[in-house]
Amino acid sequence: NSYIISPNPATDKLYINNLPQDATLSIFDMTARIFALPRSDHEIDVSSLLTGMYFCEINTGDKKFIGKFIKE
Repeated sequence: NSYIISPNPATDKLYINNLPQDATLSIFDMTARIFALPRSDHEIDVSSLLTGMYFCEINTGDKKFIGKFIKE
C-alpha cells in the first residue's frame, strides 16, 4: 500500500490517504521523540507541533511505512 501525506508542509492538519482504521500511527521528530496527536480517520491535528521536520510511521501489523513532513 502507498500512503500520501499531505499537505507538505503542513500548518494545522495533516492528511494520509488510504489509512486503515486498525493501523497504528506514530509521529516523531529528529530526536525520535514521539508525539501523541489527536486523530480522526485520515486527519491528524499537528497544530501543537513546533516548526520543523517530523516523521510519520504507519504500522499495519505486517507492514511499516515511514514518511516525512515539515510543520510550518
